[in-house]
Amino acid sequence: MKNFVLFLIATVSILTISSCAKKGCTDVSALNFDVKATSDDGSCAFLVDNFVGIWAAKDTTVTRPFGSSTITSTKTDTRSFKISRKTSSEIYLIGFGGCTDTVTASITAASFFATGVSKCGFNNFTAALNGNVLTYTFTPNSSSSQQVTVSGKATK
Repeated sequence: MKNFVLFLIATVSILTISSCAKKGCTDVSALNFDVKATSDDGSCAFLVDNFVGIWAAKDTTVTRPFGSSTITSTKTDTRSFKISRKTSSEIYLIGFGGCTDTVTASITAASFFATGVSKCGFNNFTAALNGNVLTYTFTPNSSSSQQVTVSGKATK
């Protein structure tokens, strides 16, 4: 009987201690960080999540230097690309330019700016989100010294 009582007390103590663990987001860089959480439940949300998804895009304009001025032409190229989260400050651009690239970006709730040269064929990809429309601008990688800029819009 004494062993049974000790076993019962030990079991109740373990259950009481383990039930005190509060689940929630334990990543301090997340929008929904829970200071009281002691166990991460996978619910963390980040600014980059606003951009995650599959986007159907249509390039709308191309701007090229021409002498001392620029020429802007209408463009109708379509593309599809996917954005997924790698970390709270890095995204994967999948299918943009026919490849997958990891891009470190400056991210706000409604925009991101990825600097540098991408292996997917662009420099300095900028995107702004307005509702469900992503307006983007990028500079294609080119051996030309001309600064060409492509702009377009995409929807999920």
